[in-house]
Amino acid sequence: MRKPTKKQSIESYSRQKARQKIKARLNAELPRWIVVHHIDENPLNNDINNLKLMGNPKHISYHLKGKIHPERTLKTVEKLLSLYNSSL
Repeated sequence: MRKPTKKQSIESYSRQKARQKIKARLNAELPRWIVVHHIDENPLNNDINNLKLMGNPKHISYHLKGKIHPERTLKTVEKLLSLYNSSL
């Protein structure tokens, strides 16, 4: 596994902060299958008005719309389902 780049580390940290912000706002824990989606798709923009809760399958399909190549569709879907099931 490759070492994350500085940008990936910053984005990962920012995503964690977004999740913490939502949890604090709701005063509740979030199930692992709930994703905090950045509406403007900028993971560094953690303004509360830019954050939206989505189920993991819906979030995955949102980001894959128009990006799936027919020859890779089955492998991609199987991999995503496997990842989703392992997160439960």
